[in-house]
Amino acid sequence: MGPPATRRQQQKKETRRLILDTAYALFEEQGYEKTTTRQLATRAGVATGTVFQHFPDKASLLVAAFEDDLDAVVERAFESLPEADLRTQLLHLVREIFGFYARSPALSRSLLKEILFLEGEPGDTLAGLMASFLGRVAGLFQGAIERGELPAGTDIGQALMAFLSFYTMCLIGGARGPVFHVDIWVEMLGRLLDDFILTERRTTP
Repeated sequence: MGPPATRRQQQKKETRRLILDTAYALFEEQGYEKTTTRQLATRAGVATGTVFQHFPDKASLLVAAFEDDLDAVVERAFESLPEADLRTQLLHLVREIFGFYARSPALSRSLLKEILFLEGEPGDTLAGLMASFLGRVAGLFQGAIERGELPAGTDIGQALMAFLSFYTMCLIGGARGPVFHVDIWVEMLGRLLDDFILTERRTTP
């Protein structure tokens, strides 16, 4: 256990959280594109320079506003993972994550647009989160191989790439509409898994 935080460190942490909560609220109220850093600072009751001390640009704010909450959703999804077949496990994860994005489709669309070609520290942060997530999903594929659900020669890297492609397509499809219909897009992803990843499970004796 590390040393207790100093008062200055605690204040800095609280200010960062205040800025993030304010940003999240403004993004939801009027949209990411229309929200300015000056508006955010005024609403939070801090100087504009204070915002930039914590976040270099608006994109980093958007990512950070989602990061903690999304990370918590993913963690809960893995913690509640059923002891079941690979398909059930993957769709459990996807349902939990899609449910998070479905809470605010407009804000989710802004995030998805920003992250496609995000660079710098925010991009590195997202890349790290995705790598961690896929590493854990790879473990599920490995478990399915060990249980005999998938052939021993299954290329986990290719399977992950296919899963990520289908996941991304369905996530974008769901977020495009005014309402994110989670059940519809989870069902779609399930069909794609059946047709392109889990096919050998049904045809291999």
